[in-house]
Amino acid sequence: NKEYVFTDEMIDVTIETNGELGMSFEKGNHLGSITCDKSAVGSYPWDDNNTQFMFEPGDFNPPQAFQHLYNDGLTVSTGSIKITKSGAVGEHIVGTFEITNAGSTNTETSAYIGASKITGTFNVKRDH
Repeated sequence: NKEYVFTDEMIDVTIETNGELGMSFEKGNHLGSITCDKSAVGSYPWDDNNTQFMFEPGDFNPPQAFQHLYNDGLTVSTGSIKITKSGAVGEHIVGTFEITNAGSTNTETSAYIGASKITGTFNVKRDH
């Protein structure tokens, strides 16, 4: 098991005019994003449209990317993003996420590697 910690200054949090939440994060050679079609308090399952997860840890060999899809990108994983607090610009957005089967792909060859469970928490200041 690996744990990655990103602080507020490494994360950009936006709520679009349509209410969609977007978080992008980068720390050294680790980068990723979470999008959710809603930004209100609630639980939202992963989908093929606007509620998605992607993470490229920079310390895997071979290099890999994890996403909310598995079975070589054909199946949406169970799990969700749960928002427990949603604030205005300058306030915090708080919640958790779980991807039961986060699909992993070799970023050099595009070969599907397999699936792993990914969980996380967030307590980040809204930038936009």
